[in-house]
Amino acid sequence: RFDRESGKFAHFTTQNGLSSNVIYGILEDERGNLWLSSNNGLSRFNPCTRACKNYDERDGLQSKEFSGGAYYRAAIGEMFFGGINGLNCFFPDSLKDNFYVPPVVISAFKKFDETVSREPEKIELSHHENFFSIEFAALDYANPAKNQYAYKLEGFDQAWIYGGTRRSVSYTNLSPGKYIFRAKGTNSDGVWNERGAGLQIIIYPPFWKTWWFRFAATGTLILLLMLVHDHRVKQKLARMMEIEQARKAENELLRKQVADDFHDEFGQKLTNIALFAELSKRNLDNASPRAITHLSKISDTAKSLSEAMRDFIWTLDRNKDSLFNVAERLRDYGEALFAKTGIDFEIKGLSEELEQISLPMDWKRHLIQIFKAGMQNSLRHDGCKNVTLGIAPNGQSLEIYLVDDGKGFGNDDSVAGPDWRYVKKRAEKIRGRLNVFASPDRGTKIQFNGSIP
Repeated sequence: RFDRESGKFAHFTTQNGLSSNVIYGILEDERGNLWLSSNNGLSRFNPCTRACKNYDERDGLQSKEFSGGAYYRAAIGEMFFGGINGLNCFFPDSLKDNFYVPPVVISAFKKFDETVSREPEKIELSHHENFFSIEFAALDYANPAKNQYAYKLEGFDQAWIYGGTRRSVSYTNLSPGKYIFRAKGTNSDGVWNERGAGLQIIIYPPFWKTWWFRFAATGTLILLLMLVHDHRVKQKLARMMEIEQARKAENELLRKQVADDFHDEFGQKLTNIALFAELSKRNLDNASPRAITHLSKISDTAKSLSEAMRDFIWTLDRNKDSLFNVAERLRDYGEALFAKTGIDFEIKGLSEELEQISLPMDWKRHLIQIFKAGMQNSLRHDGCKNVTLGIAPNGQSLEIYLVDDGKGFGNDDSVAGPDWRYVKKRAEKIRGRLNVFASPDRGTKIQFNGSIP
């Protein structure tokens, strides 16, 4: 078919319903239908609807094979097509379509090729009678050889199976259960009876698959389990005792670690307080600037000690073991630290999903100290205007970063700010990695990466 606007052709083949891809002759009737002779019968094709109907010997053709050049339409509309066994002539308007919707029936049920029922409605079988065949028919006698059929066994077939003119089907080795067989058919012109016919089939299971046998087997199994239960309980109790001893040892080790951390965290600061206090006493009478300086250091150290004490106690709280709690505490610290400084502070990634991620106590402690040191560096040394804290978990992996837009510094550990070597050791204690990226006038980025235990 040629499209004048696009200048392209559309091709029609057996995939569009034609009887063959070898066309010998084309005639057009008064309704615009094209009659096509081929090597596999005669086809009527509607170019508008693209509907196709095929004819063969069952419709009265001389044969399926026509001859090239042997086609003619008379002035009165009669068409002639010649083939290898003679000539077919007809008026297209005299060929009437069959719109009758035929009834469909289940005509026979066979078990092991032996008919056991005619037009059945329900069949019951034992588990070893699972080989059977079913016959069905569409009651249209205009040209019954062209009636088409489709069938489906609900509970076994996923979709309708279109079998052409075949009107029987066989099944083997079906599992016990309830099935419904359905069949539908057409008349000689392909008009379907979609309702069709149905047949209920029940295949009973063997005794070892019945409910009462399973109930008895379950009861026997329970009795056997009860016999071995005491032995398993004794083994389990012994195992629990071993686990309890291991937990006690672990708690003792944790208690020791907490004591060591308490000493490292607060012992040195308490020593500094005592030292600065003694120096202040010696110079208090003269009220020298040095005495004032020492007193200021005492105040600063005391504040730092108090803050560290609060952080340390907070990490011991088992009700605050989630990543959300850590992020929330860092947010509160950052907002308080940068308040009234002209520096904008924001946190990214703080969501309720972080509550599902639990962190060990040492992770909480070290992460808080790492990023508090980073925030203090941004405030005291970087001269920044914006500071951003980001939380980015990914499965068992965790990334936390702190970015500012300050003046930055050279990439070494001797620059102004916190002792990055000490801060990095905190990350190493929880088997993480801490990177500090900084360059002059491009700000500073502190990035922690680790795998949550």
